[in-house]
Amino acid sequence: MIVCNPDKVRPDKGLPPMPGAIGDSYESFLDHNFDSKKDSKDLVKRIGKPFLEVYALAIGDTDPTNAVMVGDALETDITGGELAGCKTCWIVKDGIHSEAIEVANDNQKNNGSLLLFEKSCLKVLEEFNEQKKVRYHLGHGVIKPSYILPHFQW
Repeated sequence: MIVCNPDKVRPDKGLPPMPGAIGDSYESFLDHNFDSKKDSKDLVKRIGKPFLEVYALAIGDTDPTNAVMVGDALETDITGGELAGCKTCWIVKDGIHSEAIEVANDNQKNNGSLLLFEKSCLKVLEEFNEQKKVRYHLGHGVIKPSYILPHFQW
């Protein structure tokens, strides 16, 4: 199976599944239903963020420290940028983590202060790094964006 977009959810209401979630389900199905000499991870190839092939294509011979990966997803965008050696910019209010940021804000009785917004972002980031289920960043240390912005617009 080739998964051309490893994102697991879309940033729409209800966070509907994306191809990355289908790839995870297929791997799990193979692991539980077949006695194969091949590892299920060898039977599912992911192409795209956070896997390094896409960064090699995008960056080419450029020094990756001169590039910034901008994205909303910690698992694919920020993880991939960090693994590729880029700076990263996490967009939090326009993507898949926006609801978690809002909940963290509400739990802190947010009065609109920038400090509480920052604390909410750090809380969501900490929870992400503590997750034990299958994540692309596992084994690669703590994910920490270089920059955090509420919105990104052209």
